[in-house]
Formats: sequence, C-alpha cells, structure tokens
Amino acid sequence: MVPFLLLWMAIGLCAGAYLLRRAAPYGRFSDTHWGPMVSNKWGWVLMESTVLVAFAIRIPWARFDIKSPAGVMIAMFLFHYIHRALVYPFMIRTRGKRMPVVIMASAMVFNSVNGTLLGLWFAKAQYPANWFSSPWFTFGTTLFVLGMAINWWSDYTLIHLRKKGETGYKIPRQGLFRYTSSPNLFGEITEWGGYALLTCSLPALAFFVWTCANLIPRALSIRRWYRQALATALLVAICGFAHAQNGDTILHNWETREKDGKIEVLKNGTTYYAIMRYGKELFEADGKTYKKDVNNPDPSLRTRDLKDYVLISGLTFQDGKWTGGKIYNFKDGNSYDVTIEIEGRVMSMRVYKGIPLLGKTLKWDMLG
Repeated sequence: MVPFLLLWMAIGLCAGAYLLRRAAPYGRFSDTHWGPMVSNKWGWVLMESTVLVAFAIRIPWARFDIKSPAGVMIAMFLFHYIHRALVYPFMIRTRGKRMPVVIMASAMVFNSVNGTLLGLWFAKAQYPANWFSSPWFTFGTTLFVLGMAINWWSDYTLIHLRKKGETGYKIPRQGLFRYTSSPNLFGEITEWGGYALLTCSLPALAFFVWTCANLIPRALSIRRWYRQALATALLVAICGFAHAQNGDTILHNWETREKDGKIEVLKNGTTYYAIMRYGKELFEADGKTYKKDVNNPDPSLRTRDLKDYVLISGLTFQDGKWTGGKIYNFKDGNSYDVTIEIEGRVMSMRVYKGIPLLGKTLKWDMLG
C-alpha cells in the first residue's frame, strides 16, 4: 500500500500544480465548455456521499468499538462527511446553478480512492488505549475541531450572504473574512491536517495532501476573483464619479459674449435645465418692467412675466456633450433643439431645428 500511497500523493501534487494555473470550473468559476452539467446541489450530494460509501464498506463494523481511539477517529470522519454530503448541500442557496459532470466525476474518483485508503487503514489499525493522551491525538484533535468550527462558520456565513432566491456572489467582510479571503477553505485544510496528526497514518496524510492540492489553488483563485470584483467596482465608482463630475461642470452661471444675457444652469435628477436670469430684450421700453410671454403656445402662460423663465430644458450628459435639450424662444414661441459642449470656461451652444448643420452656435462665458 505504501508505494501506491506515495504515487497517489504525487498525483495530488501534480493536480494541485495544474489547478494553480486554471481554476476548477464549479461555483463562481463554472464553465459550460466542460461538457454536460448537473444540478449543483445534487452534484454535491453525489460526490460527497461517495467517500462515505467507500469508507464505510471497508470498516469491520462487527468489531467496531466507538470508545477505542480508532472508533473515535472513524466517528470524526463520518461526522464530517454526513454533514458534508447530507446536510450542507440542502443549505446552500444555489437554485439554478450547475456544475460540469466531469468535475463531479473527478471528485467522486478522488473521494472513492481516499475513502477506500482510510477505510482499509482503520480495518487493521491498532492504537494503544493511552493514545487519547498522546500529543499526536491531543494536538491533532484540537486542530480538527478548530478547523471544522472555522469551516462551518465560514460556509454558513457565505450561505447567508444571499437572500432566498438570490444566486449572485457577494464579498463577505465579517469575522475571519476580514483577514483572509477563504477562511472556509483554511478551516478545512486545518481540519484535515489535524486528522493526519491525530491518526498518524499515511492514508490520512495522503488525504491532507489532496485537500491542500484542491483547496489552496481554489483559495488563490477566489482571492483573485475578489480583487478583480473590487477593482471592477472601484472602476465603476470612479467612472460614475467622473461622469457626474463631467456632467456637472455645466452647473454655473453663464453670460453671452455680448454681455446682454445671463443664464444659470441647474440639475433635476439626471437632466439639466437653464433659467434665464437676465436679458436686455426681456424688458419693456422703461428697462424695468418684464415683458409678457405673449407668444407662448400655451395660452395659460401668455400672461406670465419673462422673469426667470426656463430657457433650456431636458439636457442629458453623454459622451462629453449635453444633448437632447430644448431651448425656448420667447420672440416666436417656438422651441428648438440644443446641444452644448464646454471647453475650459467657454460653452458652445448649438441651436437648430432637426438638422444641427443648419443651426447656429452661441458662445457663453462662465462667470465666477
């Protein structure tokens, strides 16, 4: 058995080296290019149940003593995998998610071999009664229990990040997630490292090697995913801020080159509009009384003063321009299309009817 175990561990290290280069295609890295898919939940049940079967059929249950060191070790192994195969898959919120059949099948092979090797070991293992007080058992059990606690707490923290019905991925920030990106995987590695110590067996060491080969690359892949997700979120936030900054550069008071008109540009939600604050042509002959909006197409507005009326409405910012707006001409009561560009402290306002080429450009200077 020893040569096979050494070969099996070498294969595990090779698998780990491969996974360092390419993330296993399940969970957030699931990939349909790997062939037929199976339900994520039932995939977990099948591949984790395999180790229970492979392990259990090798144990001589007729002489099984739960109070012996080997009996306690067997119980610890079964306790982990009964939860992993028959409880955990029904707690995860992955409705509609699927994994490649090839991933499920490869995990079944991995679990079958490791379960069989451990089962064969315990079928013949003889531990002295005082093994419970040995430093191997004491320290190993401490690591096993601590690792299991970390693994379970972290897994259920991840599960409850999703509300019922949600299937997306979120970045956790509580508890041990503040210090490492995958405490669930760290906990499982610690758990099986402890198991290798408390059993002092080559099959358990092989199991630990394969656990590391699978979970260390997985943890690194998740860490890269988190970094990419955070970088993307930061970029979106920066772009959104830059967008708002660029769009809001129009929010000033502006004056015509001829000094005969002033407007104030304001914002309403995602659109911009301009109020006419001053214009020589807005007054009657006495230079004090505002004219009435007598040409307004809305009869109910024809008696209003032209004081602070909305000159421009409906502007939206896109691709460095303010477009889609309408500018009102009180002289004829018509509204025209308007597009605005800003360079430095100069605003170029293109006014037209349907075809920009046939319009005219008005220049405004920023005040203040």
